[in-house]
Amino acid sequence: MRPFSRRWMFDLVDPRDRVRARALARHRELVARCEAALLDCHAAWRSSHRADEGEREVAVARRCWAVYREARGRTVHGLVDAFREAPDDAARAELWPFAVLFLRWENRCPDEWGAPASSQWSAWTTKGHLLLDLARRGVPGGGEGVELVVAALERPYRCKDWVFARVARRVDGPELRERLGGLAGREPRARFVLDLLDRPELPASRGAWARWRAADPASSAAPTPAE
Repeated sequence: MRPFSRRWMFDLVDPRDRVRARALARHRELVARCEAALLDCHAAWRSSHRADEGEREVAVARRCWAVYREARGRTVHGLVDAFREAPDDAARAELWPFAVLFLRWENRCPDEWGAPASSQWSAWTTKGHLLLDLARRGVPGGGEGVELVVAALERPYRCKDWVFARVARRVDGPELRERLGGLAGREPRARFVLDLLDRPELPASRGAWARWRAADPASSAAPTPAE
């Protein structure tokens, strides 16, 4: 694969509409190429099966798959995939900025992030897998991890946000606790996360939030999170 510049991707969260629109159009073009490459791949595999998996047909199908993998690897979602599949800490650290970008993009521009043209499959599913990976394997950048957890708690609940409670345990420390303490007076979820940090025996799950909320009269006005 030839080297390619990824710097333009960070324009997806640029505050300037014109800059962001240019990056969004470029990203959606790459997503469309991915979809076309995947359709070619499916057609090639069907052809190989009809030909009883002849050597030539299988070789064509494999080349199509390689083209698809390269195309997806040029999208933000493909780089998030690569981060999750990284074999070691060094590889994860190299790809971490793109995981951060993906979550910042959702936070700052949710409509653009979640639009069907912006990803091949559900961006929410990708988000959930990414957060579970961070909760399981750790967060390469502690400060950025704190920022992402706090940002999720400062906004109304969105799909898969409950997994941030697990990520919070990976970035626990004075900075996170101070910032959650500043939110706790107005945001029940911040109090819930603080409680989880103080009580490691409690599970960080949607069910735990529901039970905690039922026992906390001050949180009764908070909406019940969806998936």
